[in-house]
Amino acid sequence: IARTKAGKTVRGALVAPSMMEAEQELAERGYLSASLRPEHRIVGSLREIAIQFQRLPLKGIVILLRQLSVMVSAEMPLVDALRGLVRQTESSLLRPVVIDLVKDVESGRRLSEAFAAHPRVFSSFAVYLVRAGETSGNLSEVISYLADQAERDAELRSKVRSALLYPSFIIGGLVVVTFIMMTFVIPRMTSVLFQTGGT
Repeated sequence: IARTKAGKTVRGALVAPSMMEAEQELAERGYLSASLRPEHRIVGSLREIAIQFQRLPLKGIVILLRQLSVMVSAEMPLVDALRGLVRQTESSLLRPVVIDLVKDVESGRRLSEAFAAHPRVFSSFAVYLVRAGETSGNLSEVISYLADQAERDAELRSKVRSALLYPSFIIGGLVVVTFIMMTFVIPRMTSVLFQTGGT
C-alpha cells in the first residue's frame, strides 16, 4: 500500500529481492511507501497447482475479455477496469487470475506482461496482440478481437463435443455388451455345453 504525491492511496504488488529494495523501487516510481508486506507464495503456488488440474471455462474468458474491451473503449483507466472485473467475475478459477492482473498492472507492469504470467488463460498469440495493441494505441480493438476469437473457439469446442457424443455412446454400449457377454453369457453357455456332452 503506497501513496502518490497527490495523496492518493494505491494498492499493488511488485517483485524485489528485499523490503528495502522494494521501498527504493516505489520511491523511484514516485510513490511514498506506506505499508509493505511479503506475499505468501506457498498459498499462491498451491492454488496455481490446483488450477492446472481444472478446466478453465471458455465462456468465462469470453465474458472477461468482452467486458474489458468495453471498459477500455470507454476510456476507463485500465486498473479501474480490472478492479471492476474482479467484482463481476463469477468463476472461482478466473477470479484469482483477474486479481493477479490487477496486482501486476498496479505495480507498473503492462497488460501484455500481466497476461503472459497466465499462459493457460492467455495464449502467446494473445500476449503478442495485446503488446501490439499497447504500442499502436488500439488496445480495446485488440481485446475485442481476442474475445471474438475465444467465442469462436468455445463454439467449435461445443460442436466437436456434440459430434463425439453419439460415437462415444455407441462405443460405450459395445464395451458394456462385450463385458456382459464375456463375463456372464459365454461362461454359462460353455458350462451348459460341457454338461450336455457337447464340445
